[in-house]
Amino acid sequence: MGNLTGKKVITFGDSIVDGHLYKKAGFMEFVAEQEGLSVVKYANNGACIMPGSPVDEAGLGGMILEDQILRAAKDGLSPDYVVFDGGTNDAYEPVMEHLGDADGDDLKTDTFAGSFRKTIHAIRENWPKAKIIYVAVHRLGYRNRAVQEALRKIELTVCARMGVTVADIYGECELDTADEAMCRRYSFDVLKDGLPAPGDQPTGTHPNFEAVREFYLPVVSEVMKRAEQFRFREIGWDALDNAVTLYWELPEGEQPDDIYEIWVDGKRAGETKQSHYSIGGLAAERVYEVCLRAVRAGKELQKAGFFCRTSKTKERIDVTKAPYCAKGDGETVNTAALQRAIDDCRADQAVYFPAGTFMTGSLRLHSDMELYLDKDAVLKGTAEPDDYLPRIWSRFEGTEMECLSGLLNLGEIDHNARATSHNVVIRGSGTIEGGGRLLAERVIEAERERLKDYLAELGSKIREYENADTIPGRVRPRLLHICNAKNISISGITLKNGASWNVHMIYSENVVTYGCHFYSRNIWNGDGWDPDSSRNCTIFGCTFDTGDDAVAIKAGKNPEGNVINRPCEHIRIFDCKCEFGHGFALGSEMSGGIRDVEIWNCDLENSANGIEIKATRKRGGYVKDIHAAHCIVARLLFHSVGYNDDGIAGPHPPVFENCSFTDIDITRSKLNETEERMEPCEAMELCGFEEKEYHLRNVAFRDIRIAGGDETDDGIHMQYCENVTFENVKSGFVVKPLLE
Repeated sequence: MGNLTGKKVITFGDSIVDGHLYKKAGFMEFVAEQEGLSVVKYANNGACIMPGSPVDEAGLGGMILEDQILRAAKDGLSPDYVVFDGGTNDAYEPVMEHLGDADGDDLKTDTFAGSFRKTIHAIRENWPKAKIIYVAVHRLGYRNRAVQEALRKIELTVCARMGVTVADIYGECELDTADEAMCRRYSFDVLKDGLPAPGDQPTGTHPNFEAVREFYLPVVSEVMKRAEQFRFREIGWDALDNAVTLYWELPEGEQPDDIYEIWVDGKRAGETKQSHYSIGGLAAERVYEVCLRAVRAGKELQKAGFFCRTSKTKERIDVTKAPYCAKGDGETVNTAALQRAIDDCRADQAVYFPAGTFMTGSLRLHSDMELYLDKDAVLKGTAEPDDYLPRIWSRFEGTEMECLSGLLNLGEIDHNARATSHNVVIRGSGTIEGGGRLLAERVIEAERERLKDYLAELGSKIREYENADTIPGRVRPRLLHICNAKNISISGITLKNGASWNVHMIYSENVVTYGCHFYSRNIWNGDGWDPDSSRNCTIFGCTFDTGDDAVAIKAGKNPEGNVINRPCEHIRIFDCKCEFGHGFALGSEMSGGIRDVEIWNCDLENSANGIEIKATRKRGGYVKDIHAAHCIVARLLFHSVGYNDDGIAGPHPPVFENCSFTDIDITRSKLNETEERMEPCEAMELCGFEEKEYHLRNVAFRDIRIAGGDETDDGIHMQYCENVTFENVKSGFVVKPLLE
């Protein structure tokens, strides 16, 4: 475990942190003395999480957020840790009517869940580098136990989702002051001879010296020391009626051989070395207590407990039954019947596709619905361009424009708005297949004719484009076209042969994709999964066999992208494999900015580009805070590209900065797509822009193994770089498989 000596801590909370009537009786004073910490305390008696709690109304304390955190922020401290408790003074029966949703993300203070999230958000916003520890206090005898349990479920669940470490006195210790003997032994109610002592009728709310030493001190100090070595970050889950899929960010201090155990209601459900795990065989509409436990060499590193509720089993709308009567014969075009089923689908229903091939044109989804494709079910788009009318506003290669409708469409594009469509699930074990190359060719042919005069007027300017078909090709339908949407789940299915990009989410958030297979070989621009000026998008456990990028992260193109200025941010990609295609790309459309992208445990060996960060000097914008770990790649690229360079230049060249690559195997062997073979290549191309202020800067490479070559031929090419560091970078290695 880690050493805490010299660490700086600030604390927030109620009287249990404050020390009640004896200010040196707060548990952090004991931890500080034992571990050599320095503590600045902002806690005060009677404080609560939610404004309007009974004690707050009595004027005894106030709200932790407003009365403590905001006050502390003005003092300008830089702590290593923030430790807080809260909820003790909220734990009265009236709060049960204002619990809120532990799985939500709002910061509204009219619910306990929203107030608790807002408290953590304020801590993180003011002290982003500090480790946050929440202390779930002991079982309180003078509080309603059902209320305590309800608040604890919210607290632990919110902490897991927001990456806050919990010191769980409530769950780990036997201290329960509803027991009269324990209450008298461990209670601090009054001062006798200047020291804490139980009152004539002890409450058991405030722990005395003995309680702190026996229960609080060992748990809190151990949790903090373990956090020095290893710490879970954000944990998420997708809950269905019969299964919950857990996924978690790469923990701080993680090592490749760490094992993650999953426990459900006190029983071990399984283990994994990856960052996701599916728990099956669950009952609908039930709350499960889940524990994620990290283990290294047989010893526990940390555990995170939380509560997941499975969804209600939905009534199925079978598209083959009346009144829809869709035919899965691979010939009948069922657009009208399928659209009717979708329009009829309520939040408690799912549009169900049994085995069969259901031909269709463009379909439009709506909020609060589900599509379920059973095994051997194929929802297949036609190859007729007219089946994708009307044209709709979209964004392609960084520019908003009218395009043909996608096969499946959700939402309408609006770069000034947040989400207007919500809560859509697309899942099963079937296939969604587009019109593929034939549809693409027909669209391009029709557009060439429609735009022939404009194309002729361009003359030599056509060289700014990738090729002569770039402009007519921009209107091609996407497979899944998602705009201004939130809380979208796509799982288990095959996504195949879109006429251009397969899954494209624009101005959207909280899009989770997992367990899917993407296939679009031999399709120009056949990207797999493309978040575009979107945030909080996650993909894991997927395989890619694509005609272009497996994943392409985008944020608009100059000059429009600079003006709209909506970044693509907080993107997570892990446990994925590229079987064929270009690999992972960030850009080249990045004028609105790309930031906070993490990639780990991905196999990009059989790719053309590995991980590629790209732009043109016209773009402006930035790509920053990009981190990759535990991956196999063909190569690593930071560079300018010479295609898709139309449009007025942005105000300055792009900025590439603040990136890290750790524990990476580089094969120096790239995919030649045309000949379907591998061929030698450089290991890294690290190129910024000529102007000094736009050099590639602050990039760290650590524990990098480069296949082939030697010390005189490491395959690293650098130009216009500043503060690019290499630690333990070696050549001549044989790459081993990553994903079994």
